Amino acid sequence: MATLHDNLAGICCMQILKDLGPSGKGDFQQIFSKNIRRIGTSGWPLADFQLLDYDNNYTWAFEFKPPGQQKREYVTGLGQAYTYLNFADYSALIVPVMSNDRFSIADYLSKTSKLEVLSNSPVAIFAYDESRLLSGDPGSLSLIRSINNKRSEIPPNKKSEDSGGVFWTWWRDTSDTELYRLLELSDIHRGKSPDIYTDYVWPDFQKELANGKVCTWEGEPRRVNSGFSQHKQNYKIPLFRLGLIEQDSGDLTEEGYDLLKIGKIFKPNSAVFLDEIARIILTRGQHLDLIIQLENYQNSLARDAEELQSSKSFFGGFETWLDKQGLIPQRKPGRVTTGNKNSFIRDEPKLWNKLHLTNVKNDQYFERGYGIKFNISRITSLIR
Repeated sequence: MATLHDNLAGICCMQILKDLGPSGKGDFQQIFSKNIRRIGTSGWPLADFQLLDYDNNYTWAFEFKPPGQQKREYVTGLGQAYTYLNFADYSALIVPVMSNDRFSIADYLSKTSKLEVLSNSPVAIFAYDESRLLSGDPGSLSLIRSINNKRSEIPPNKKSEDSGGVFWTWWRDTSDTELYRLLELSDIHRGKSPDIYTDYVWPDFQKELANGKVCTWEGEPRRVNSGFSQHKQNYKIPLFRLGLIEQDSGDLTEEGYDLLKIGKIFKPNSAVFLDEIARIILTRGQHLDLIIQLENYQNSLARDAEELQSSKSFFGGFETWLDKQGLIPQRKPGRVTTGNKNSFIRDEPKLWNKLHLTNVKNDQYFERGYGIKFNISRITSLIR
């Protein structure tokens, strides 16, 4: 179901988290604590995944390169890893042992990074064997260039500890037509101020929400007359996490213009527009990663397991499973862990259903005794 890049990057992430976890061997420990978890990443440049060391408040951004590429692709990857130091405390590059011409590219990059001019840089390099990695061999990933010294400077664009959030782009029921309207307003007001989302886009959209001028997924008028501060962020955050608008200014990115153009040509409620939303959600939004983890979780359960008897138990169990894997942020002390409003997984399953990524039975995407059955053929066609 996943692309080779996404699949192997996910496996590497899991191996690193497992090694750095409380019961891990610590081969990849370096200067990091064992209290480390995966968090989200957004903006440009975009890392493949990012970890947060909660004990030290270190962020660690990773660039993964798939096998079978030319040497220049892997050399470019090293440069990408260095650019991540603008927003992360540390970075890493993950490459195969060999390039497509059988050149020992991992060894070459390791030696390059150890030149005196680069020797103290806070960048790690991992090498992997593709066949062993796919087979689940825990020894398939090796650390060939370690980070031995703590970084003395704070990254110029470092974000706060809580800004990363979950690794996927979370969703709060924004419909396809609402997404289109927000992009349209960003285009209308482009360049009018340093923060067009706050000054123009949101005020216009808020009026439309209050007057029922925008619609839900079902095509019904949505009327909102309170909680506007929270709604403002709920609509904005997915837009910049998906790379559709600039986080600070609210102006459309190139990807945002492309999606808006599709909506203008084919209409915002068209199958073409919906397909492009789904593709962006799966790839840039990293919902493909989340779906893979959900399938791993539900495949680990016996068919009569308590978690498979109701939707609430199922998703509650999934969050517990993600927590144990280090794949969701550390909860703040005293945070309630039950109830929909306090869950990390909320409207994502509904979104998958609306994007036709699930196989629905009797109008329900959760099937007792199984979990969620995904539309594998559709997902595969979207990410090709």
